[in-house]
Amino acid sequence: MRRVIDDLIHVEKLIDTFDKLSTRKNYHQGKEFIYKKGSVAIKNMYYNYEENDVFADFSLDIAGGKKTALVGSSGGGKSTLIKLIAGYFYAAQGKVCIDGQDLNKIQLKSYYKHIGYLTQDPSVFDGTIYENLSYALDYTPSDKELNDAIYNAGCEFIYAMDK
Repeated sequence: MRRVIDDLIHVEKLIDTFDKLSTRKNYHQGKEFIYKKGSVAIKNMYYNYEENDVFADFSLDIAGGKKTALVGSSGGGKSTLIKLIAGYFYAAQGKVCIDGQDLNKIQLKSYYKHIGYLTQDPSVFDGTIYENLSYALDYTPSDKELNDAIYNAGCEFIYAMDK
């Protein structure tokens, strides 16, 4: 019963968060995103939840093609920053640019094909491992692509599981 109540509290917080977020208007509209190296440039960004400033005049450059770790205390804005880069949230002011392209001006549908996002509380769909790995693709991935994804995620243990 305690778990059900805890889950309800999390769902309530999630609904409250989404109710307060502005809707992205450029899912189908805007320029086609062109992937280059995956560089991230954030310029003079402001973002807040209600009255709490998460980022104020925040700027950051992350080189594409490199591994980058975000480290900090709980509530420091790491997850929010990733959601801003992923295009799930958008800044009140400033720019989030990927490969020199402003996320506010690109077609997010074309951008989402180039990113993967795993939340702090990952979950899987009720389906096979293959279906979970390929659900968002608009093509059939090769065995090499699937094996690379499994290896890069450190999930080789799935080879020992029943199919």
